[in-house]
Amino acid sequence: MAESNNEIMELIEKLRTDDYKVRTAVTRQIAEKARMGAGPLESALSDPDARVKMGIIRALGDARVSSSVEKLTDLLKDEDSRVRTNAAESLGKIGESRAVERLIGSLSDENKYVRAAAALALGKLRDASAIKPIINAFKLADPGERIEAVEALKSITGKNMGPELNDWLCLLN
Repeated sequence: MAESNNEIMELIEKLRTDDYKVRTAVTRQIAEKARMGAGPLESALSDPDARVKMGIIRALGDARVSSSVEKLTDLLKDEDSRVRTNAAESLGKIGESRAVERLIGSLSDENKYVRAAAALALGKLRDASAIKPIINAFKLADPGERIEAVEALKSITGKNMGPELNDWLCLLN
């Protein structure tokens, strides 16, 4: 176990590189190890280096580590929008309904990529309580941003009411 933890710590250090291909490969290796137990991964979520946080977040999501949901929901408030986006994406992959409320809160994030990731994650969770917040959050958004909202609504409802959010308003009644 100690050897495994040392391996993970060495991999975490490799996430500090600027080379995206290396970080992607290392994230996959970390995800494989996370499937066997999160170990020291969750403590790395407080690392000041956003690259490290994002790699760990993706690995936890890819490995669907449900014990990391609380820490990941906390990262929806991180100062770095890339970290918030990755946290939302991973919460969608993990699929735990206890993340719904915090993801709904992220629909009002100042960053459009965070909002989009939150909407898509809510779609994966298929929780009907997210329908109204998704419609309200995106009804004034530009058409490019609304794509994720519509995809989320399709996933939640199993219906396809078209690309315009106004067509989905009947679900609010």
